[in-house]
Amino acid sequence: MKKNFIKIGISIGLLFTIFLLQAQERPLLTVKEMRKDINYYFNTLKQQHPNLYAYITPKQMDSIKKQVLKRCSHPMSLLDFDYALAQTKKYVDGHTGIYTNELFALSARQKANYFPCVTFKNDQIILDNAIVIDSINGIPSDQLAKEVDLLVSWENNPVFRQEKMNEYLSPVLYNIYHTEPPFICSRPNLPDTLVAPVSQKKAKPPVPPRYTQAHLTNEYFIEDSIAVLCYNSSLIFQGYEQFFTSYTKEFFQQLKNHHIKYLFIDVSHNGGGSDLIHEYILKYLKSQPYKYQSHTRAKKKGALKGYEEFYKHISGGKTLKELSQYEKWKIDRSTPWVEQLWKPLIKHGKKEGTTVSQGNKKGFKGTVFVIMGPYTFSSAHSFCKTIKRGQIGFLVGEPSGQRSPFCGNLVLNKLPESGITFYYPTSYNWEEPALPYKDGFLQPDVDYPIYGKVLGIEDYKKIIQLSKALEE
Repeated sequence: MKKNFIKIGISIGLLFTIFLLQAQERPLLTVKEMRKDINYYFNTLKQQHPNLYAYITPKQMDSIKKQVLKRCSHPMSLLDFDYALAQTKKYVDGHTGIYTNELFALSARQKANYFPCVTFKNDQIILDNAIVIDSINGIPSDQLAKEVDLLVSWENNPVFRQEKMNEYLSPVLYNIYHTEPPFICSRPNLPDTLVAPVSQKKAKPPVPPRYTQAHLTNEYFIEDSIAVLCYNSSLIFQGYEQFFTSYTKEFFQQLKNHHIKYLFIDVSHNGGGSDLIHEYILKYLKSQPYKYQSHTRAKKKGALKGYEEFYKHISGGKTLKELSQYEKWKIDRSTPWVEQLWKPLIKHGKKEGTTVSQGNKKGFKGTVFVIMGPYTFSSAHSFCKTIKRGQIGFLVGEPSGQRSPFCGNLVLNKLPESGITFYYPTSYNWEEPALPYKDGFLQPDVDYPIYGKVLGIEDYKKIIQLSKALEE
């Protein structure tokens, strides 16, 4: 058996080596090919993105395009071209960008030797929250800081932005600057210091299994009358209706059977998906009546692309052309989104609506807490807004990761020559009256540190006590 494991290990290592050699042997992209891809990328965003100029002006965007074209004025590898385009990320929203698969193509040894987590501040790299680094293996720190800063969207929550910059630092050191450990760091007026590398997993806070095992997971603390529902993803998949229907029915029945008083719904690691999923949970929760105005904008080409992608998600991968009339009719019948959202956006480029909720007098009789934080994005952020508007429960934790107003209904596309995948939103949404935001981020009712932590029973008890002060 041991010999078999050794053979498997050697085979995997050999395959990865072959992959790297093939990547190095790929023909360089020509200037003509890159120019075509660059024009396709920027033109697609101009024609389909609903709010492209939230951070910079059209003139500035044209200037960035010219810079990319100038940078790609000689043949380049797929990695270098991917990196050049990826460095436009800072100037667009979090739902727009280039997939950086080439940048993260690292060997097992490289993944085991990441530069440890640092703090980025004003083009400085600070180690252990105290040591200012001048350079890493001779590469100026301000240069590195500027490089990774360009790879992360301006609109990201500051905590999430720091993490993303750390996530990019080591791949940039390895694949762009081609440097290897040991990491020797120079410091102002001090001797050089040797920084011990860490594994890729330790370079950022670990994600507990309960957030990655399934769309929904749960935990019960019967003696303390506490239940936790981890709502980890709102992504639509084939058969989602049956999964969410049966799961939530069983879960809320258990709450009733055990006379649970406190329910924690954890969306702290929910990166978004579709608002359609929320109703499977919300129908079991009491809520107060509420009303708000919603505004949605889209460009016609973007709305058409979003419309096509919507069917693809619902059908399990089939394009609109591949669906039979019956399959399309069945999807249209099961969801209101085609008639209520996509068709108005395609025809008029906008959708104005008034949402009136009569509230829900039936449902869970205890106190509801919704845990959110810097990883709470998109539709998970919308879920938190519904909790707030309907006075369903307390928002707990840290400011959400999603900035508001925001763009949504993300779609994928491919560059024609390089085959690089990129993504962008097809709708821009905002609501009135606005909820309690600070710098564009939804604020919790109960501030409680959650970043990098795994909450346990003692944390839940503390949160319950903190919430009682708000009720007085």
